[in-house]
Amino acid sequence: MTGPLPSTAGLERVDARWWRALGDRLRLNGPTPRWLASMWQDRTVTYEGLQWPVRLWRARTVDDPAARIYRMFCLRDPVRLDQAADTLGAAMVAGALDCGLLCRARDDHVVSRFDLRFFHGLWVLCDDLGLGGDAVFGTGAGDDAFPGVVPARLVTGGSTADSAVDVGCGAGAIALWMSRFARRVLATDINPRALGFVRWNAALNGIGNVEVVAGDLLAPLGAERFDLLVAQPPFVPRPPDATPATYRLGGPLGTELPHRVLAAAGRHLTPHGRAAVVFEHPVRQSAPVALPDLAGAGRRALVLLGDEVDADAYSVRYALPALRQRDPAGFEHDVGEMRQHLHSAGIRGVRPAVGVVESADGRAWTDVAQLDGPLWNRLAPGAADRLLAGHDLLHSGSARRAWLPAGSTVLRSPAEDHVTLLLAAGVPSRVLRLTRAEWAVLERMREGETVRLTSGAPPEELALLARLLRAGLVEP
Repeated sequence: MTGPLPSTAGLERVDARWWRALGDRLRLNGPTPRWLASMWQDRTVTYEGLQWPVRLWRARTVDDPAARIYRMFCLRDPVRLDQAADTLGAAMVAGALDCGLLCRARDDHVVSRFDLRFFHGLWVLCDDLGLGGDAVFGTGAGDDAFPGVVPARLVTGGSTADSAVDVGCGAGAIALWMSRFARRVLATDINPRALGFVRWNAALNGIGNVEVVAGDLLAPLGAERFDLLVAQPPFVPRPPDATPATYRLGGPLGTELPHRVLAAAGRHLTPHGRAAVVFEHPVRQSAPVALPDLAGAGRRALVLLGDEVDADAYSVRYALPALRQRDPAGFEHDVGEMRQHLHSAGIRGVRPAVGVVESADGRAWTDVAQLDGPLWNRLAPGAADRLLAGHDLLHSGSARRAWLPAGSTVLRSPAEDHVTLLLAAGVPSRVLRLTRAEWAVLERMREGETVRLTSGAPPEELALLARLLRAGLVEP
């Protein structure tokens, strides 16, 4: 079910000082990451769209400012006007009602017309995506990949980029996040409504170094080059009769827009720049979906793929917005529509994916790496650095040291000639099984001994080194 998007005309009239004051109130009284985590306490993997009823029930059992803000803005559950005034201040509530951010609901209650999301300490105002059409995307699972694929020297605060761009920025979550380590950030989107949200969210979070420009994908960039280019274009496969959704639906396979960005991103990078594109890669029953030629002259490219989500589960996930809209008939229709489309297209499932393109002085190459798990939330800061360095080693033949992330567990079984590594956060693989001979080589490499990819090296060392490189256990 879709519906008309709420007008943003009133939001346009509000000045930056008002948005900053609202942001101050949210930071003072709003939910923290730990508080948000307490709203869903089960550790099993459950799609976020299915967690909503439990989160609502739990938030209603708590009467504090964080719960009221969470209910009003994040769950879109009305709270009493006096409670809203006590939480945000009477003048702030009056202003929010006047500009249309809040509206009156039943029995003198108030609720937000828009969604509010939380990403890495940022408040992100956006549309209810269940409304479809030109609804503006706030933040989701794919955004979790960017901290792991942006150069670690930027994420950890060791360095600053001169320029960064978020292509297809939506409400601007990633652009605002990059403003912490880039002197200038450009945010582009084909949807003018999205650029309004970027401006309001920048003011809401007290950020002043983000610019916006309208246009399709890379077209607004002209000949400009950036130290960092990120994008999460629409990547959901589009059934023939699907209701339009600008933020969500790509081409029939879902890769059409991401591939366009990946193929052209290298032309917009500075000599030491990096591009990262988050998307989903369809898995076909017969012929594989071809990737574009990403390397080009003086560039290296690595496409990371996570575990496959089969077509049945993917179709259910696709239809979850209809459940949020309390539209069971629409949910059933959307599941069937997507499942039929995937069947007709020969798609048995999809893999979460990240394409990384980097300017390089050395040999150009393009590789694909299959990693464990859901991928996006498994990429800790520095993961892409290590993987790029490892694959560069495969192509260049130079030498590196090996490492294990702190907190990893080594399991040795007296009855077996194998060592099992349970790897802690910091690398994309979770489990690595080695022979005792391979473990001995790994131990020597951790102590500083190097292994070279040369024709004279022992075959077992070459095989082990290739596995370590692809597991991200080679120091950049």
